[in-house]
Amino acid sequence: MRKKALLLSALFCATLCACSHQVRNTEVETVASGETGSASSADIELTTAGVPPSVAGCSCLLAENAAQYRDQQFLYAEKYGSPPPEKDFAFIFIDGEPVRLTVQDVRIDDEARTLKKVYASDDYRVTVDLQAIQRPDHEVWVQTGTLTVETGRGTTVTKDVYGVCGC
Repeated sequence: MRKKALLLSALFCATLCACSHQVRNTEVETVASGETGSASSADIELTTAGVPPSVAGCSCLLAENAAQYRDQQFLYAEKYGSPPPEKDFAFIFIDGEPVRLTVQDVRIDDEARTLKKVYASDDYRVTVDLQAIQRPDHEVWVQTGTLTVETGRGTTVTKDVYGVCGC
């Protein structure tokens, strides 16, 4: 029980920290790159990094597991909730570099507590399928699911993810 309370506290603090960053509108992001992720092929290497500076406020941060989440080594970082909704954006990290994506489609099923988002850039299409597993706060959801990255060359990489989404 104590471990669960500590994990919830850590997740809540991490979310609050993510929400307290000052928002900057920049097209170029610099983030500290972490260890290379295990998903790779000849065409794509999905890696981890810290939170890009422009991802603040309402966001979704996804890692491969709870340990990577605690270490702030994210596969995916999303900024949402700023009007208009079509301005929402996300980042994945390919070969150690952030790739900025724009929202294409969002499907939410409140009853099933599922969320499916599609983001894209010129070179990549990213689908995030999430299931809410816990709600430590009325504005924060702990999520698990999959992150699928497709290239224009036909390569697909799918990773299981764990993270927190909220405001």
